[in-house]
Amino acid sequence: QLGFSATKRPDGLFFGLGSNISEDLRSRFSFFTYNLNLSARINMWRQGFVSAETGLRHSDFGSDTVGGVQTTQSLIDQGVVETPSRFEEGYTVAYQRADLVIDTRRSRPYPGSGFRVHGQYELGVDVENGVSEGLWVTWSLAAHAYFDLTGTQKVLGVHFSMASAESFAGEVHFTELPAFSGNG
Repeated sequence: QLGFSATKRPDGLFFGLGSNISEDLRSRFSFFTYNLNLSARINMWRQGFVSAETGLRHSDFGSDTVGGVQTTQSLIDQGVVETPSRFEEGYTVAYQRADLVIDTRRSRPYPGSGFRVHGQYELGVDVENGVSEGLWVTWSLAAHAYFDLTGTQKVLGVHFSMASAESFAGEVHFTELPAFSGNG
């Protein structure tokens, strides 16, 4: 499947980088991202699937935010935070991603008890700077257990997830890093 998407938003959240993350550094940035991709998906047992995708993703950032909140650019200008990787100039990344989902739950109207495991792996290369300046991998794993308490889709869920970004060359661009507490 060939796909294209574009997103322009004034409400990206930034809390700092590394060990300098703090609620006090909460700021907003605007972003414009577009993505061109080619993907394939194979459905498996029940709701499980395996998919692969390759594409190009471009992102630009700015200070056109809403609500009169502190902007990320203002924190950079004041010297409170260091400039995130590729924040000022934006970036284009070529990527390859693979997903594997194993899900034991049956489709509605059957009871909703079961387990779901989702693994994702993505290799990213900074197109503008090349492999020697921007090569990284991100991965995530999530495990879910669902218990249908009544047999009528009244489901209690327990979730566990972890994610990581590893750089092989250069820095992982800040919007490619995992957002551990969600992204707003």
